[in-house]
Amino acid sequence: MTPLGEFCAAIEQRLRPLSKPLDSMVESIRRLPEETSGRDTGIAALTDIRSRLDLILDKAAAQQAFMIVFGPLKSGKSTLMNALAGAYVSEVSSLPAYPCMVFVGDAGERRLEVTHYDGTSLAFDDLAPMKSLLDEAHRELAKTLRDAEEVGRDIQPEADLPRAIRRIDVRMPAGPLAESGAMLVDTPGLYSRMKFGYDAMAREFRDKAASAIFVVKTENLFLEQIFDEFSDLLRLFSRIFLVVNLDTSKRDLGPAGELAPSLEQMAPDRIVEAFESLAMNAELRRAWEEKRLQIYPVDLQQAASRRLNPARAAVPSLMPDGFEVFEKDLQDYLAGHEFLQAFMRDTTRQATSLMEDLADILRTGAIAEMRKAAILLEEDRSAAEVREKIADELVGHDWEKAFADVREEVRRLVGEQTGSIGPRAVSKAEGAVSRWFESDQSLADLMRLEISQVVADSRKQTVSIAAEVSRTVVGSDVSGALLRADCRQETDALDLPVAAVAREALSQVVEPAVAIDLTPWIPLGILPVKRSVWDWLFLRRNAAVRRSLFGPEDLPSRPIPAVTKQRRLSEARPVLMQAMRQRILCIAEESLGRATNEVFGRHVAAVCRALRDHLQERGRKEKKIAAAAAVQLTGLLEVLVEADALAALSQEISPLLAEVGVAYETSVVD
Repeated sequence: MTPLGEFCAAIEQRLRPLSKPLDSMVESIRRLPEETSGRDTGIAALTDIRSRLDLILDKAAAQQAFMIVFGPLKSGKSTLMNALAGAYVSEVSSLPAYPCMVFVGDAGERRLEVTHYDGTSLAFDDLAPMKSLLDEAHRELAKTLRDAEEVGRDIQPEADLPRAIRRIDVRMPAGPLAESGAMLVDTPGLYSRMKFGYDAMAREFRDKAASAIFVVKTENLFLEQIFDEFSDLLRLFSRIFLVVNLDTSKRDLGPAGELAPSLEQMAPDRIVEAFESLAMNAELRRAWEEKRLQIYPVDLQQAASRRLNPARAAVPSLMPDGFEVFEKDLQDYLAGHEFLQAFMRDTTRQATSLMEDLADILRTGAIAEMRKAAILLEEDRSAAEVREKIADELVGHDWEKAFADVREEVRRLVGEQTGSIGPRAVSKAEGAVSRWFESDQSLADLMRLEISQVVADSRKQTVSIAAEVSRTVVGSDVSGALLRADCRQETDALDLPVAAVAREALSQVVEPAVAIDLTPWIPLGILPVKRSVWDWLFLRRNAAVRRSLFGPEDLPSRPIPAVTKQRRLSEARPVLMQAMRQRILCIAEESLGRATNEVFGRHVAAVCRALRDHLQERGRKEKKIAAAAAVQLTGLLEVLVEADALAALSQEISPLLAEVGVAYETSVVD
């Protein structure tokens, strides 16, 4: 086995074990609930690590060189790739200004694959649907950029647009690439709308290639702006091939107005000489003198046309396009010892950098936040379980007991505020009796139509006052404090809004209705009645006399003329007044106790029921919180266990990579 083969086998043997754990961890992160994962899950960084690992493994397996093609928009990059690949790859190049890379390599048949920033990918058999996807991605990116500009912030595709396209892989029959073992990587045009300059491209591929090709048109060669950031390329790539894209069909105007061949056609080397002597800065010149920068004037359009058109390729060209020299130097470099050194050095650097970045990802950033989140989730789950248990216990608490002392306070306050109701009712009843003596109404009419209404009104007033007092007292913060007195620690743990729950429950209570009692409640036997002549003649007893005057005792509904009342019931008037007065005052006292007990009981029952309902709902809520936290925690712990295992594996691999470096130190030392 050749030294290169031994080196590639050693690299692959050490890095291959990372593949499955990385895939597993990415999938575990994808399964995380959205509320757990948050905005940054580290999946983009891990996907980038996985992509870089694949590049190293593919590079080692195929012993493959990556040729990175840079250049401004419309500089001829795609045309150069057509010529190098010997196939028409322009149709699958990235859209102008779109920040993704296009990897072009040789294969038996054309295969297309698009990879997004979230790590997902789509394969295509046909070019049309892939172009549609690119068009849609371009529109979505443009909108996201406009929205970001309006608020003055930069775009981070991993967070702002995870479905943005990260890379496109193209495999197609490309004989020259198969012979050289090279993989072409097309980059977005520099100075584009996305502001992806040399530095961004260099950072993206700082470890992926030992050499780069920079394409620039002749008219841009002397623009200082083009080479402002070229130092990044010189620092990061072992060899840079600068291709000056000529237009040999171009014509210049002669002294006599004739069209003459241009300098690009007749003496392209003079353009390069002028650039070398007049436009190179010190850093460019140093790289050129060290042979790390080589310059080639090439008519890329002619070269690509000859490469893609067998008929044209068979006809000797009268005007060499310069491509053969560039291609031969490129192939010699890829086949030479210098490339072998660069390949080993840069592959080792790439692998080492990957392990360092992986260790950093597993130790900081999103993974570190997940570790903190796991601790918080465990605390949340445990706290929710404790609160659920407390809520369940408080459901069975004797809340009614706390109201025992409150009842007497309510009764006292109601008594104070209803003290005048009885006398007012008596006064109204006396007026009704006076009017009755002046009318022809029966005693039943007096009781049912007048006195009963007075009593009902007084009861309503008593109930209304009792309800207001009870609602105020039961719903007060004082009562809330009493309710919490026996279980303050538990209610504090739940931050139970006792007073608020009580007031809400009381607002829903419907106060008891007061019915009018139509039953006469003045016994006829106490009323003195003067006997009539007929009563004396027929020797009627008192009971019979009263029945003949009032009607049946249970319903004295016989009308009594006012004259008769004045003649026969004059002595009954004070007796009726006194009996009615005593009865109304007795009913008022009775109403006070009954109304207070009934209203207060309703209020207490409603509050206690509401508290228990609230606690049951709180218990269910805490149970859901604990369950949700457990689910989230399970997912996070799965990710963190895999992260720890991956970190341990990377710690094992890192020294093994160092051994590879030592074993090939004569090749990998700068």
